[in-house]
Amino acid sequence: TLNGGSGTPNVQVVILNDTTIYTTSTTLWIAFDLVLSDNSPLEITLLNSLSSNHRIQLFDANDDLVFDSGWGVASGILYSASASCTGVIPAFGNITWSPSIGLSDPGSVSTTIVSPAAGWYTLTASYLNGCSISDSVSVTDLGGSAALVWNSTDSTLCADQSTSGTYAWYHDGSLFTTTTTPCLSSPPYGSWSLNAVLDGGCSYLSDTLLVCPVLEMEQIGTILQATELPGLYTWYYNDALIPDEEEAWILISGPGEYTVTLAMPIGCVLVDTLVVIDPTGIEVQPGDHTLRIIPNPSTGIFHIRVKLGTGKNWTLKLTDLIGRVVYAERSTNDIDGKVLDLGHLAAGTYVLDLSAGGEEYREKLVVER
Repeated sequence: TLNGGSGTPNVQVVILNDTTIYTTSTTLWIAFDLVLSDNSPLEITLLNSLSSNHRIQLFDANDDLVFDSGWGVASGILYSASASCTGVIPAFGNITWSPSIGLSDPGSVSTTIVSPAAGWYTLTASYLNGCSISDSVSVTDLGGSAALVWNSTDSTLCADQSTSGTYAWYHDGSLFTTTTTPCLSSPPYGSWSLNAVLDGGCSYLSDTLLVCPVLEMEQIGTILQATELPGLYTWYYNDALIPDEEEAWILISGPGEYTVTLAMPIGCVLVDTLVVIDPTGIEVQPGDHTLRIIPNPSTGIFHIRVKLGTGKNWTLKLTDLIGRVVYAERSTNDIDGKVLDLGHLAAGTYVLDLSAGGEEYREKLVVER
């Protein structure tokens, strides 16, 4: 039983089966819930003075003490301030996403993007006390890694992401160039990767692609000539290894299938196969005085094909492009099929002059490294 009135209220307690009445003094607290908007004024005023001893306390949403009048007798304005949304926000409020299109549950703090779209998404939580909080996140639609495609026909390296943006191209692990288009023309051979940031803000990373040249082999007379590239050549005749052949050319030993492989320092392993039907190739016929140099260009070994007949004096002279004689020879032996070993010469273009029986021949000859 609570007996009110002025002064300290008395509480009478009756214990069951006991006729004794116990009386004690206690403190009565009366609680009010206040709902305030952010920055709204708050004022606590006692309109009528309380003659009895009293105390007023104000707590925020975190149950932290904001104001305490202490015990005493007071009236008038006891506290004045503005409400604030600082601190912990109440657990219940209104959730909104912007944009909300394509979200599985736009009214929840956790949602799934059903229709992926790159850009910024903002979550706003508004509460009954007028407080609101928001946060934004940038969503990147990766769409998988970007694929690199090498077209050896036109020597172009392209990414499969064809929209505009910034494309950072890396060659052998180092930044090579930056473009605004998804293709490179005639890039150097080696390992390539790409980091693309498109105009929509999406980032794409590619796997590493090894860009390699094309190895081709052709028959030139009695010689098989492969594309001259840096690396180690290995030759096979009818699937059997041809020993000690590590250059870009070999002499044809007979009809059949020839295969050449090239292991390049950059990691490329190239293969080409050619079936030789006529091992003699383009044969120089009697009366055909055309001068042929096979292969040309070469890394040093050249074969001369020309029909002069035997017993004729001939003079061969090789000069560089400024006219200096770098090789000369004179003989009466048949020059057709003669092998010139010019591996000691520097890479470059030379002029071969051949004089025989009053006839003059001139051909350019290219030494490569």
